[in-house]
Amino acid sequence: MRKITAFIVLLIATIFLLSVSSTAIDNANGFKAFAAQATGESESNNGSNDGSQENEDETETGRLDYIQPISIFGDYGMFVMIGGIVIIFYFFMIRPEGKRKKKAAAMRSSLGVGDEITSIEGIVGTIVAISSEDVVIETSEEKARIKMARWAISTSSSVPPDPPRNKKKIIIIAGSAAVAVTIIIALLFVFVIPPMNHYNQAAYHFNEGEFKEALTALDELPDDYRDVSILRQYIGAFIMFEMGEFKLAAGQFEDLSGFRRSSILKNESQYQLAIKLMEDGKTNEAILLLELLGEYRDSAELLETLSELGELVE
Repeated sequence: MRKITAFIVLLIATIFLLSVSSTAIDNANGFKAFAAQATGESESNNGSNDGSQENEDETETGRLDYIQPISIFGDYGMFVMIGGIVIIFYFFMIRPEGKRKKKAAAMRSSLGVGDEITSIEGIVGTIVAISSEDVVIETSEEKARIKMARWAISTSSSVPPDPPRNKKKIIIIAGSAAVAVTIIIALLFVFVIPPMNHYNQAAYHFNEGEFKEALTALDELPDDYRDVSILRQYIGAFIMFEMGEFKLAAGQFEDLSGFRRSSILKNESQYQLAIKLMEDGKTNEAILLLELLGEYRDSAELLETLSELGELVE
């Protein structure tokens, strides 16, 4: 009965631990994906640059940002799962077996002449001689004697047998534990896992550069869930960037200063806006932006080139 109960509890716990971390496993391919949609935007606007410049662009914009999916146990989910299984094995299998062996060792060390014993093979007899390693028993009225090792003795009349287990109590305890585990799992699947799944869907879409889909997934969550409220604004700025609305994106990233990589993305938006202004012939506005950007990427070189062109025109 004990082994069956231990197996059932272990099975339930394993299924539970695997289920609550399944979302992170399903999204494993999105863990280290990056929002590279903007990279294509940057490369198309800088197609005339040389090879070294293209490599620099890839360094600056190819790893804009990524969102790591979450799990109930955070970054230590796998360790918690393994630890839980080890604890269950210890309390339901290793510890009881250790207690049994300790009790058997105590019984064998307390053997004395006259004790009636039963061997592990089922031989019954009375001890007539004893040493540190062996005992000699008589097994019948004819005084047949058998020598056997102490470790081969299973029970002794000097040690009273264990009292019978209260099966009803065991059933009640096991049933209560099963009900408690079921309630906890149900609460997790109702209140914890659904919002976690929506968040992870948003993370996956964001990491794939699918910003609108990420925003749709976040709309299923309340504003006070983790960093959803500010994350919506952050992803909205990415959508503006993707649409080529660099001025609006720069303003949005500036409002989010300090959140994730907003400061760098604000500079990137202003950089892309400056290039767009150059292409539209709005040199003075482009120069103002490049002066603000300072040493960001090749802003200084572009500013110097525009200044030289301005002097030639004059």
